[in-house]
Amino acid sequence: MNHKLASIFLRWGLGILFLWMGISKLVNSEMRSSLASLSEQTFLIPSGFGVAFITLVWIAEIVAGALLLINIYTKQAGWIISILMLGSLLVLNWVLPSEMMGPWGPFIIKDIGLLGAGLALAFGAGEHHHS
Repeated sequence: MNHKLASIFLRWGLGILFLWMGISKLVNSEMRSSLASLSEQTFLIPSGFGVAFITLVWIAEIVAGALLLINIYTKQAGWIISILMLGSLLVLNWVLPSEMMGPWGPFIIKDIGLLGAGLALAFGAGEHHHS
């Protein structure tokens, strides 16, 4: 019973969060533009590809969140979340390494926690275990 509740809390908590993050990027063009510009300051995203990259990000966030909420493909959703958080950590640490203790610090630390939760799902924490 406790494992079932833990699974529900993990899936719903992350599902709502990632669905909200994706939808907020979808509806907020200023946020998309800022994130696209930020991503292009890294070696990972070539100049001019930031908008396409951020589009993939918000689509992946919505898909992962929805999968967790409807409880299908939870391991795959965990891998999507893990990849997103690794990407976020790379972008923020590459562009803003001096900000770890500054205004961006909480976002960087938050992403480490979300990466851990995503990996937990990817390795099966969100699955129902029958006793």
